[in-house]
Amino acid sequence: MSQPSRFREWPLWALVLLVAVIVLVSVPRLPPSVCYGDAGDLQLASTTLGITHPPGYAGFVSLGHLATLIPGVDPAYSVTVLCMAIGIGVLILCVLIQVRLGVDPWAAGTIALLLTAHPRFWMNLTTPEVYMLALAFVVGAAYFVLKYAQGGRRRDIFIAAFLFGVALANRPPVLLLLPFFVTGWWLAARRWELS
Repeated sequence: MSQPSRFREWPLWALVLLVAVIVLVSVPRLPPSVCYGDAGDLQLASTTLGITHPPGYAGFVSLGHLATLIPGVDPAYSVTVLCMAIGIGVLILCVLIQVRLGVDPWAAGTIALLLTAHPRFWMNLTTPEVYMLALAFVVGAAYFVLKYAQGGRRRDIFIAAFLFGVALANRPPVLLLLPFFVTGWWLAARRWELS
């Protein structure tokens, strides 16, 4: 039996293809400047370091403001591109979580691409909204809980707790996910103790 090739084992190629496809499809569909409604409110707040409607989304506005400092780029468009980049980061984390769970990298990349076909995900990928940032922190926390379950390094569980807390500060309804994270951490800790 031959050894699987390094190309198949490492998810890098699947991730590169995933990012390339998403960028090629979504960048031409991004709004070129200021959006209407909540998205425009978030773009304006990011540009001026202002406060949006409650709860204010300080985390989003702070990151968005950093994006608006890029010289020569329309500030509203830079906030939109930031949201798309965060969405791509979410998809990359989803692929990495699947690969850690034993899914083939190419299958994981295909699943992530299929996720972009969902209208809600697509809208949040191509429009500046706070949901993608909150999702990025939650998925990041899930990734580090999984790393903790597999490696047992306490640093990973502290990073997961920090990311979950930032997600909670950005979107208070994230609190509803807390029982699932506590259960995941508990199962990971038990597995680590039994190993």
